[in-house]
Amino acid sequence: MNKLHHFSKPIGYVVIAGMLTLSMYLPVANAAMVGTEAAINTMQDQQARNRIQDTLNREEVQSKLFSLGVDPQQVQARVDALTESEVQMLSKHLNEMPAGAGMVNFLLLILILVLIL
Repeated sequence: MNKLHHFSKPIGYVVIAGMLTLSMYLPVANAAMVGTEAAINTMQDQQARNRIQDTLNREEVQSKLFSLGVDPQQVQARVDALTESEVQMLSKHLNEMPAGAGMVNFLLLILILVLIL
């Protein structure tokens, strides 16, 4: 019995130290409701980014960017770094352009964004 008491005390200290150590590294989980407006804004932002991406992936856009000396991967990195308001502005300009007629304007807008950022 005395041997059991002699070994249980150090083991108890190790267990207590282990539990304290583990409790210090556990992250706290926070949950909150996501509003409808935030969800819709996120969806609209993603749709605008997809539209810009689809436009940039077009073959004629890629060739025009290359002829202007702009690396398409650099343009892609810059577009990925755009803020939500910049994405919405760029998408709005895409919506205002007639189909196929405003490609030069779009490329100039992309080139300006690349140079600014």
